[in-house]
Amino acid sequence: MASQLPPDVLRKIFRRLTGKRRKAASLVCREWYLAEADTRRHLKVSDSDHVTRLVSRYPALTDLDVRSCGMDITDGLLEEFLPGCQGLEILNLGQKRFTEEYREIMEEVHPALVREGEAGRLLTDDGLDTLGANCRRLKYLSLAYRSEVTGRGLESVTRGCCELRVLNLTYCKRVDDRALAAIGTLTKLRKLFLVGCAMFSDEGLVSLSRGPAAETLECLEIKDCNQLGERGLESIASLTRLRVLDLEDCSPGLKDPVVAKIAKGCPDLESLNLANCQWVTDEGVTSLWKGCRRLTNLCLSNLEAITDRAISELAENLAGLRCLSVDGCLPIIALGFPKLLQCLSREVVWRSYQQQQDCAYVLAIIDSRLRALFRLLRIAKMAEDKPLVTVFGATGLQGKSVVKALIKSGKYRVRGVSRQNPNCEKLKPLRELGAEPFQADQKHKDQVVAACDGAYSVYNVTDSSALGPHEVEVGTAVAEGAKEARVTHFVWSTLPNVEEQSGGKYDVPVFTNKAKVDPVVRKQRFKYHTFVMPASYYQNWGMIPGLVKTRPDGTVTFTVPLDENTRHTGYDVSDTGPAVVTILEHPEEWHDKHVPLAGYHAPFKKWIKDFSRVTGKKAVLERVPDDEAAIKGSERNGKKVRRIPSVQNQITLFAWFREFSYYGDFYITLGRRAYPGMKDWPEWLRESGWKGETLL
Repeated sequence: MASQLPPDVLRKIFRRLTGKRRKAASLVCREWYLAEADTRRHLKVSDSDHVTRLVSRYPALTDLDVRSCGMDITDGLLEEFLPGCQGLEILNLGQKRFTEEYREIMEEVHPALVREGEAGRLLTDDGLDTLGANCRRLKYLSLAYRSEVTGRGLESVTRGCCELRVLNLTYCKRVDDRALAAIGTLTKLRKLFLVGCAMFSDEGLVSLSRGPAAETLECLEIKDCNQLGERGLESIASLTRLRVLDLEDCSPGLKDPVVAKIAKGCPDLESLNLANCQWVTDEGVTSLWKGCRRLTNLCLSNLEAITDRAISELAENLAGLRCLSVDGCLPIIALGFPKLLQCLSREVVWRSYQQQQDCAYVLAIIDSRLRALFRLLRIAKMAEDKPLVTVFGATGLQGKSVVKALIKSGKYRVRGVSRQNPNCEKLKPLRELGAEPFQADQKHKDQVVAACDGAYSVYNVTDSSALGPHEVEVGTAVAEGAKEARVTHFVWSTLPNVEEQSGGKYDVPVFTNKAKVDPVVRKQRFKYHTFVMPASYYQNWGMIPGLVKTRPDGTVTFTVPLDENTRHTGYDVSDTGPAVVTILEHPEEWHDKHVPLAGYHAPFKKWIKDFSRVTGKKAVLERVPDDEAAIKGSERNGKKVRRIPSVQNQITLFAWFREFSYYGDFYITLGRRAYPGMKDWPEWLRESGWKGETLL
């Protein structure tokens, strides 16, 4: 049936597939293999011996990356494969740069190789002639670190590749004025990278600014080009559509009058780098905010001539400024801080002194009140526009996962709440993650309100075994406290209502007490509220005493009061956080929804079979009476464990499992919508390396 699909239909199907799915589908039959080859658009090759063969196999290529082939890309090789690349739009012929340390090692081991190919000498203007004659549709071209490329070759490229939008000539050290004049003739060029190109002069920049490219260029990087004078740098002012400009290390030609002309001629600039331009003073910085009102990113690193006055003016006049780098600007001490404080609501990141050896000297001359403020600025704690999320139970397994995922996303500030002193050793991991530890007891509503102050969202999880019958009371206090603090989105970690599902037949307080808080949450009428329902943790197998034992012969025994056909549901507790991030990012979609966190739902015999297959260990299921399993689960080393549910509660729980299971297959599907990366049981075993040992 698969081979009977018409070729045009197959090609349409393969154009919609990506990544591993394309590769897997191409193995079905010869027709599908050919369809994949006919529709593939992207190719990255790391071995030059295979470039020609692979390019001929994929006639529809639009994106080819051969930078990993390095010095093996030669003029002759381009002549072989480029005639078959008429449709290329993106071509990366760059290579990695030799560092001085690596160069010294290579000179000792293989001096001939360094002499012949260190800077890309095997690719010359002849290769670019071939490129210009064949790749007429090219829009992106990188020749980074190909130092034998000159103006003659680039003339061929610009004549043939009239559609070029991006040209990367980073450290092409023989790019000269002739090359820039040719580049200036491009009518659609948007980005040009000339970093480290030391052979072109002012005449080259002037030629570029007078050509058609001046009307379309939006990004120009000429960092580390200190051969330029005032005349050439002033010509940049003719590039009126520039949005990104990098002039790092362009001294001594870059002075205040030049900066003023650039600011006046390029009013749309959003990002500007003037690092290490020693001749720029306060006057130059003043001209920036007068001419470039759209600046959001400004780097003034190591400009020793600027003072507090310039910083104060920037803070006062640039409403859109988001990132300001002034490390190495020693005259800036304290007077500019008050004005800078006005920018806090704009999420200004003040990067100064944080990597300087003379930080101690700077701090010594700032008064004690400003030291505390300066410390906050140093660690970029000014992202006030990021919503704050308060996480109750932040030291537990669920809470830690949520804190870690929220911080990793980079979109939220996190306040981790526990009953511990914020400075205690137990909360050190929380502080290291970047969260704000906060001491509060969920039982006290006033403390809950304080913990939720200023928070956009709250994640609340409670310890059923520790709270017992008080769990409903505590859950209610947190929900009401969050509402009083005007929280927008409330996420409650709940469980199924056993009493309701069984029609009153079973009562398992550790489940039902959580479910009884659900209507309380709804009653608060938050703008958004979501219920997550975690399944049994995979980690529980190694954390609950008596569940898993290893016999002398190495056989791993899973001891449960359920038969092998009873379906059990579990998940990796570390997947809680990513699911919560998804819920917070799409609040309308998950409003008033119960979201099961479940990665695996199968009979116990399947759990055991997968364990043996992944770990290579023999495993068996040993069924024990309900009361024996309950007693083992409630004791550790013969002593009663307060945090484990009572024996009778566990016996009731086992009976409910047998009759109703935990979750159904539907819930697995719904949970994966919140986090498609939810690990199943075999994936967790492989990732964790767990083979039956105790995890406590």
